[in-house]
Amino acid sequence: MGEFSDYFEEEKKIINLEEWTIMDVPLWRLVRLKFRRKYLKFVSKTVRPNISIWEQLYNTFISFKALGKLLLRGRKVDNVFFPHPRLYKIDGLFLDRLSDPIIDHSKCKSSYIIFERHQNGLHGKPRLHEGSVIYLDFIDNMVCILKNFFLPFVILRYKNEVNNLYRLLDKKFDLSENSYKYLFYNEISGFLLSYFFTKPFLQILRPKRVFVAPRETFRHVIVICKKKDITTYELQHGVTVGESSLYSGRYCSLIDPDYFLTFGQANIGTQFAMPLERVINIGFAFKLVIKNMHLPLLGKDVILVISDPHITLKLLNVIVEISKVYSKYIFHVRCHPQERISIEGLKLIESFKNIIVVDNKQESFCTLAKYQTIVGENSSVLYEAMSFNKKVGRLNFGGLRVVQNEKLYGGYIINCVKDFDVFMYSTYDDRNDVKEVYSEFKSEIVDNLK
Repeated sequence: MGEFSDYFEEEKKIINLEEWTIMDVPLWRLVRLKFRRKYLKFVSKTVRPNISIWEQLYNTFISFKALGKLLLRGRKVDNVFFPHPRLYKIDGLFLDRLSDPIIDHSKCKSSYIIFERHQNGLHGKPRLHEGSVIYLDFIDNMVCILKNFFLPFVILRYKNEVNNLYRLLDKKFDLSENSYKYLFYNEISGFLLSYFFTKPFLQILRPKRVFVAPRETFRHVIVICKKKDITTYELQHGVTVGESSLYSGRYCSLIDPDYFLTFGQANIGTQFAMPLERVINIGFAFKLVIKNMHLPLLGKDVILVISDPHITLKLLNVIVEISKVYSKYIFHVRCHPQERISIEGLKLIESFKNIIVVDNKQESFCTLAKYQTIVGENSSVLYEAMSFNKKVGRLNFGGLRVVQNEKLYGGYIINCVKDFDVFMYSTYDDRNDVKEVYSEFKSEIVDNLK
């Protein structure tokens, strides 16, 4: 977080970053996230897709068939969902915990369709709302196949724009790598192809509302909707505190959603780069799904450790140091769903029998239900734990740094190894501080969206 903040201060000094456009959209907005993460060497996931070519071909055929039927039937719906691809299995059915509960507990269920991307080559089956789901595999795979063939046209057509933006960034950040230019051309190519493959379907469906999560994945969808006067809504998919590579920057009405829907009142703020009057709290519909869960509770000495790909080694080093002093505790390390722990990380903990890497595929609220104590740095899961009335510790040493603000805060701050034992024996409780991070779902707000 600190590294990005330092970078962002420098980025903000650059004038005219959004001067050059592609289809009226600032080129900078098409390449911004990939540029930031490449420059900062940011690791967002470490899971390698385990894709079966036959399953991929099958899903592509199913996708092609469903999309073809949609084109022929000319069906109109009021609500179109482009959800986050990460699905969890709850009571025997896979679901997206952001959009599916909204559909079930609002008037959206009367007229909707879901366009689903695969995650790591897979679709969860059996799936809730399966009859209204259309796979995007055909479009995504066609874009991947055609993107490089389309590159010569992109280079010929947008060479000046790319060169101008590259020179501007190079002057500030001393890039000295033409790989950035390839990144820019690649992003333009993917965006244009995604736009033209998706546009016919939104024209046929003529929805009143389109929901996406997150905006970066479906930026082409947002641009199509802007040109068709379709109202777009982004569903909050995680807790964001302060500046981030995904959101930070100036709001652009041409590529950013019309409205941002948060799952808690405490999340309303400027961190999503949206005008505050366009940020709406609808609450967390998934709470209606999990409220009746009853899972066995593990002992007090078994602690859940929450990781993220960009901090895992630092986190494991901290847990090792704690374990050396307080060996009576058992640490269950849960990686991010898009993370597989590295060989280096496994070697680091292999001699510690009380540090165990546990399943990261289970939905996080189901996992949290089994533990009394959870520790980590800044993960959204920590806020989930606080809202679930769990005891939460925030690790703030060994390269880990807790980030909070006046609305999004909580947990016991652990500044050194000795603090950990103090935390475990303390009666410190600030659970009420975070009760509005995941508010009660307000179906009436969703029912009255434009």
